[in-house]
Amino acid sequence: MSKQAISTSAAPGALGPYSQGISIGNLVYTSGQLG
Repeated sequence: MSKQAISTSAAPGALGPYSQGISIGNLVYTSGQLG
């Protein structure tokens, strides 16, 4: 399986060594924070 970082300029950038999402095979892992 391949692991790929997902990012977009339409959302705020991640601070530090984090990514907006990770795609592994058929799964997508995302994270977020509410204000």
